[in-house]
Order: sequence, then C-alpha cells, then structure tokens
Amino acid sequence: MICVESWRKKFGQEFSDPTDVESRRKVDEDRARAFAKDDAERNAAMKHYFRKVTDLVADKAKAERIKKKREFVILKNKNLNPEDENANATHHLMDVGETLYDKVGNRSGVVNWGFDHDRRRWWIKRKVGPVEWYKNPAQCQTFTKVDLINLSKSPYVDDQPGGRGYLFFERLQREVARNFHSMHTAESIVTPAKGIRDPYTNKRMKIMSWPPTDKEKTIPLVKKIPKGALKTMHFRAYDERLGKVVIVCDDEVSFCLVDQVYLLNLAYEDLEVLARSQIRATEKYEEIAKGWTTAVASAIHIRTKGFGGFKDRLGGSSGR
Repeated sequence: MICVESWRKKFGQEFSDPTDVESRRKVDEDRARAFAKDDAERNAAMKHYFRKVTDLVADKAKAERIKKKREFVILKNKNLNPEDENANATHHLMDVGETLYDKVGNRSGVVNWGFDHDRRRWWIKRKVGPVEWYKNPAQCQTFTKVDLINLSKSPYVDDQPGGRGYLFFERLQREVARNFHSMHTAESIVTPAKGIRDPYTNKRMKIMSWPPTDKEKTIPLVKKIPKGALKTMHFRAYDERLGKVVIVCDDEVSFCLVDQVYLLNLAYEDLEVLARSQIRATEKYEEIAKGWTTAVASAIHIRTKGFGGFKDRLGGSSGR
C-alpha cells in the first residue's frame, strides 16, 4: 500500500489542493525571492571581479612595481664588499635554479660542450636537462670516468683555439689517453634494488647512479642585445656545429645564443619578432629547434605575467 501522506510531505506542491490559490501564490513568491537573491549575489561577485580601477595613480604605481619585479626577478646584485649596502653592484648574476640532477648525476649523455668567453665558463649540453655551467677545471673532478670519456668524444665548441677553454680540452684528451693518471674522478654509486631479482640467477638486481656534479648555481648575465636590434632580422637557425642559435640581421649583424635562458635578456618587442619567425634546422636537430620555439613563448610569458608555470620550460631539455 502506498503511503500518500508521506508523498504529500515530500512533494507538497504537486499534492496541494489546486483550489488553494493562496498557498500556491506564497510558494511562488518564496521561490522568486530565492532566485532574486541568488542573482543579486552572482551579479555582485561578477561586478567585484571585473571592477574598474577608480584610483588611476595607485593603479599606475602598482603596475610600475610589478614591472620592476619582473625585470629584476632574475638579477642578483653582487659587489666586492657585500657588507656595504650602499656599494654599487659590480655585475649581475642569474639564478640557474634547481633540477633533478642536483641530487643525482645526469647520465643522459653529452650532445656538445664548449667555452663561453663572455662568461668565462664551460657549458655542457646533455640530451636531457638544462645547460650545465662550470667555472673551474677542478669541478670536473666530480665527474665519473665514463662521463669524462663521453665528454672528450663529444663535439667541442670554441672560437679561440689557444684560449683557456681549449687548453682544458687538450688536457682532458691527454687524461683520457692515460686513464686519468693525474686527475681525480668520482665513483659510481651502486645500491641494491628492493624487490627486484634477476629471473635467471634469482639474485637481487642493482641500481647504478652517478653523484651530482659540482656545477654552478648562478651564472653572470651576458651583455643584453640592444632593444629593437632584431627588427631587421632575416632569419634564425640552429647551428649544430656550434651548438648555438644564430640570428642574422641587416648590415651583416648576427647574434649567437647558447642557452635558452639568454632569451630573458631580450626586449619584449624582439621576442615578438622571434615568435613570428620560424627557426631553421636540419632534420636531425628539429627537436632542439622546437625547444627554442617553446622557450620564446615562455620568455614572452615571463615578461608579461612573471614566472608562473614556465620555470621548467626554459632550458629544460637539450634534445638531440
């Protein structure tokens, strides 16, 4: 037997007396007031979200603060006397940031490496991960023998054969030939794998890893490309021989970029010029070229909205 009374309590209006006009009018009025209240709250919230700034002076000052913060977020002043707060900065540094390879060594292999004479540092591009920078040859003693042998066999880029960078390149060739007779190297780390055994010998498998290398955490900023210098750009291409992106402009002016982080030194209008052009590359190095295209979009985002969401895309992969 169906309990009509319980249904009447649950669905009051459907079971109400159709002749009771006053009750139905009261229910309709309550619903109308509830809908009107919801609409008013929603309109107020939308108005608050899209509100127009009435204090133009305060809004302009806030915009200037945000602009300066975005411009100097990657800069760190450094002077000869850090205790003197009034001393002028001698140069600026860029924070390279932390990656997975600050905890373990990068075993992906070396694509190419070279010496940057402006920064006076060696750089190493690997198949995976950001560009690594090293200031002193002693830092290479944190490499394993396998990694140093791979480094010695990889293409080396240096436009000054008799310079400091090339001298270390020649020394590395000699050390590899003599099995690192006078050079210290790091040892690989071998740990047993938990719960994984060789199906043929039933022995526990081992995991081999490398210790992290002593790479630079900050690097000096290079000289900025003048604002508007890329307005006359003819083309840009990835030079696999140099491991750099070459930008060719009018009057035989060209610029070379080794690291994708260099893009942060470009003005916004120059980044837009790069975004409208297509980078050239051979079929083998198309993936690296695509990485530079993504980095341009990331640099534009950083210039306009800050670092949110694009930290890992700048210099995040070298490709091959």
